Amino acid sequence: PLLSTTTVTIDDNRERECYKPCVDGDLRLVGGNTEYEGRVEVCVSQEWSTVCRDGWDITDATVVCNQLRLSNNTGYLVRYAYDYGIGRGPIFLNDVDCSGDEERLIDCEHNEISVRDCDHFQDAGVYCSPTNGDLRLVGGDTEYEGRVEVCVSREWGTVCDDGWDITDARVVCNQLRLSNNTGYLVRHAYDYGIGRGPIFLDDVDCSGDEERLIDCEHNEISVHNCNHYHDAGVYCSPRDKSCVDGDLRLVGGDTEYEGRVEVCVSQEWGTVCDDGWDITDARVVCNQLRLSNNTGYPVRYAYYDYGMGRGPIFLDDVDCSGDEERLIDCEHNGISVHDCYHYQDAGVYCSPRGYSMIECIQELYFQRRSLEMCHEYKIEQDDNCELEGEQTYFNLQLSVTSTTL
Repeated sequence: PLLSTTTVTIDDNRERECYKPCVDGDLRLVGGNTEYEGRVEVCVSQEWSTVCRDGWDITDATVVCNQLRLSNNTGYLVRYAYDYGIGRGPIFLNDVDCSGDEERLIDCEHNEISVRDCDHFQDAGVYCSPTNGDLRLVGGDTEYEGRVEVCVSREWGTVCDDGWDITDARVVCNQLRLSNNTGYLVRHAYDYGIGRGPIFLDDVDCSGDEERLIDCEHNEISVHNCNHYHDAGVYCSPRDKSCVDGDLRLVGGDTEYEGRVEVCVSQEWGTVCDDGWDITDARVVCNQLRLSNNTGYPVRYAYYDYGMGRGPIFLDDVDCSGDEERLIDCEHNGISVHDCYHYQDAGVYCSPRGYSMIECIQELYFQRRSLEMCHEYKIEQDDNCELEGEQTYFNLQLSVTSTTL
């Protein structure tokens, strides 16, 4: 089948194609000179196919452009899309008839899959025209984050982060339909790469009621005192309907037993500040996740090992007694009440059941965890046991009873 591809280089310097399955209803534009135009292809059963132009009109094209987030309710049909090359393989959709309210092209009315009377000379195409005020996020690891860029006179430019705040970020996320009134600012968004070209907006000041970022108060277009190191970014927090208040997950670890601690509140994931974070708090986490039996070790400044969190910080000054079944039931300041940054995110290392003490010590030490974690085991140290600075496990002389935890 015709799947999306990525080219990789292997040891003998030959190139080969690695195939990555697509998801039903996904779209792509093929053969255009820019990302905004091309032959429309839709994924069905992990296979890419074209769309017949019978009945193809501007409403159908607009649904395509909106789904691909290439324009805000503007799209122009291209009939006889052989300007973009002749398609190959199946033709899955024909007689497409969109109302304009659909989020995906495949949700529009159409003949049954593969029922058609077309050949590839009748493939449908689109041209998606970005309009003044359209937004895009660039450089993020997911579609929910990135450097904010705004379209002015069909040219993309960045936004300066002077005065950039959470209200401005939420207007961006709402405009892009990436979240429901939730969004988190990222100042100095060079984490997403340095922007190029014009800087269109500066001193943005949204009230929160605007439908578009460009409708917020700001300096005149292109009037700014910034460089691209001051580009603004956002993280739009997607709703996760599968998570329930108080659920936990560990993120960024090499195994399921470790990572940055994230807690679910109102179907949204957020981090925990490491102020007061101790071994009792860590053990509540590990017990709640059923990753260990009353053993767990705190990792402060978890961004060193697990990466820096993004989005909200929900808990701070957590103080567990050790009897709680859930971390959120421990004492804390209150949801979202904190004085932290994400470089203070809390993490844990949960000692997997069945490890011997010496295996745990080895693993902890190889991962440069603190010696205090090792001391939590009932270790008998001989008289020659010394620890200086960052010595490896092999320099640590321990006599350990190798019992199972």
